[in-house]
Amino acid sequence: MNDENPSCLRIAVPLPVKGTFSYAIPESLSSSAHVGCRVMVTFNRRKITGYILEKIPRPNDMKLNEIQDLIDYEPIFNEQLVPFFEWMSNHYMYPIGQVIQTSLPGGLNRTPFKTAFLTEKGQETLDGLALSKADKKILSWIRENPGKRLPCPVQDIYKFQKQELLTIEEGIKKRQAGPLIRKFVRLKHDVDRQAVLGEKKLTLKAKNEKEFLERIFKSDTMLLSELTAEFANASYLVNKWVKNGILERYSAPVYRNIIGTVLPAPSEPLHLSSQQRRALSQIQECIDKKSFSPCLLYGVTGSGKTEVYCRAVEESIRSGRQALMLVPEISLSVYMEGIFRARLGGRIAGYHSGLSEGERYDQWMRMIRGEVDLVIGARSALFAPLPRLGLIIVDEEHDSSYKQEGSLRYQARDTAVVRAKMEKIPIILGSGTPSVQSYHNSLRKKYKLLTMAHRVEKRPLPDVEVVDMKSLQKDEMISGKLKKALEHNLAAGNQTLLFLNRRGFHRLYLCRYCGKTIRCPNCDVALTYHLEDNRLSCHYCGYYSNILLKCSTCGGKGLKAYGFGTEKLELEIKSLFPAARVARMDTDSTRKKGQALQILKRFGNLEIDILV
Repeated sequence: MNDENPSCLRIAVPLPVKGTFSYAIPESLSSSAHVGCRVMVTFNRRKITGYILEKIPRPNDMKLNEIQDLIDYEPIFNEQLVPFFEWMSNHYMYPIGQVIQTSLPGGLNRTPFKTAFLTEKGQETLDGLALSKADKKILSWIRENPGKRLPCPVQDIYKFQKQELLTIEEGIKKRQAGPLIRKFVRLKHDVDRQAVLGEKKLTLKAKNEKEFLERIFKSDTMLLSELTAEFANASYLVNKWVKNGILERYSAPVYRNIIGTVLPAPSEPLHLSSQQRRALSQIQECIDKKSFSPCLLYGVTGSGKTEVYCRAVEESIRSGRQALMLVPEISLSVYMEGIFRARLGGRIAGYHSGLSEGERYDQWMRMIRGEVDLVIGARSALFAPLPRLGLIIVDEEHDSSYKQEGSLRYQARDTAVVRAKMEKIPIILGSGTPSVQSYHNSLRKKYKLLTMAHRVEKRPLPDVEVVDMKSLQKDEMISGKLKKALEHNLAAGNQTLLFLNRRGFHRLYLCRYCGKTIRCPNCDVALTYHLEDNRLSCHYCGYYSNILLKCSTCGGKGLKAYGFGTEKLELEIKSLFPAARVARMDTDSTRKKGQALQILKRFGNLEIDILV
C-alpha cells in the first residue's frame, strides 16, 4: 500500500450491494487507472471485477485495500455516463455495479462462478470404498475437472468442505468477446519496391510471382487470407520473400464486417413538404442552442418523420456532435441503418441483440473511440458511450418494447429523456400515436409539440375494412372478402402482408370432458402446438412436451385442438394459392442469426408474394 498517493478510486462492483467502495491505487498502476476502466479488486475475501467511477482525494487516516490488477488500458465507458448510471441506480433501485454490467456488451463481462479442488484427504477418500455412489460421482467429476464450474448446486458440496475433502473457490469466466486478430503481409519499411522489381538477380520461379509482388507493392499491406484466396501458392511465395527480407508478416486487430446485413434504402427526396420544413427548422434551433430541449414529433404515418430525423442528424454531425437513435425493433434498426448509411457513409454503428458478442464488442469500441457519428439500435443502445453526443432520437416512442422487463427494469424512452437532460442536448420523441405521458407533457409545455398532420404529397390513407368473422365455419381462417382481395392483389402483381399476433399451429388443447386446457407447469399459460417440432411449447419459459393423449387433470382422452397461429395460416395460404411464393416471418422461422434479414431482403427484392 502506498500511503503517499494523494488519491484513491471510487469503484462500483457488480454485486447486489448498495453504494460504491474506495480502493487505493498501486504506484505502478496510477498513470493507467482511468475512469471507465475495469479493475480486479478483493471484495469480501474474493476477487471480482470493479468499474472505476471517479478519482477522489484519499483521507490521511483511512486504510484502504489496493486494486489487484487493471483489466483495461483504455476506458470502456466515458466519464459523462457515470452520473447517468448513478441516476439509474437510484431511480430504478438497482445496484450501480450491476447497472454498468447490464449496459456493457455481454462479452465484456466476467461472470463469477463456484469451483472446487480436492484436498489430499479427498483424494485418499475417493480412492477408498467408504463413499456412496452419488458422492463418489461428484468427487470424481471435481478431480477430473479442476477449476471448472460445479455441475450441481454449491449447497450440495458444502458437506464435503466440512469433511475437509475439498476446498470451494471463486472462478471467473473471462470475457468471450474481444478484438478480431488477423494476419497481414506487407513490404518492409526500408525496402525500395522499384529496386526489388527491377533487380536482375531476382529468381522468379513461379509464373505468377511477379504478379504476386506487384499486388502487395500496390496495396502496401494485405490480409494473408486475401492473398491465399487470390494466389493458390501464396503460402510458398510469402515464406520465400519473408526469408529474402523483402516482406514481413504481422498481426493486427480488425473490425468485424456487419455491413452485409443492411437493407436497401429509399432514395432521398428532392424537396421537403412545408410541415417537414417547419418541424426541421424548430429542431435546428434546439440543436444550435446546445441545451436540453425535448420535442414531441407528432406525425401521422407517411408524413415524412424519417426524413426529418435524417436532416436533424446531418445538422448535428455538421456541428461536430454525434447522434443516437433508438428504435423499438431490431428489424426497424436494420432498415434505418440502411437509410442513414446511404446518406452518411460508414461512420454509423448498429447496436442490438441481433449481433454476435464479437460484433457488439467491435461496435462498442468504435463508439468509445469516437469513430462513429451515429448509433442506431434497440433499447440497449441507450447506453452507447458517445463522447460528443449532441442529439437523441426515440422513434415510435409509444412502443411497449422500450420497457425492459428483465433484471434491471427500466423505460428506455423516459431514461433517454433523462440522459439528454444530463448531457444538455435536444431529444426528439417521434410517433404517429404518441403515448399519453408524452402528449400530456407537450400540453403542459414540458415538451415542444411539432405536428405533421398530413401525409407527404397529400397521399390518401389506406382503406380499412372490418370483416365480421362470426359467419365463418369453425375451422375457417380466411374470410371470403380476404380471399378475393388476395386473388386480386396476386393478379395485379402486387405483394401482400398478413399479420397475425399468434405463432404456432394450434393456440391451445382443450379437454372436452373437464374443459381444462393443457397448461405450462411453470407459467400456468396454455401450451401452443407447433407442427414443425411436433410438440406443445410454452412461449414464456420455453417448456415443451410431447403431444398428450389424455388430459393431465381428469385423465380423459377427449383432447381437442382449437385456434390457429402463423404456422397454420402459412399452410392454409399455400393450399389456397399454390402458385404464389409464400413465406412466414416469426420467432420460430427466424431463430438463426440473419434469417429475419434475409426474409426482409427477399420481400424487398420482390421474391415473395405473400408474407405471413
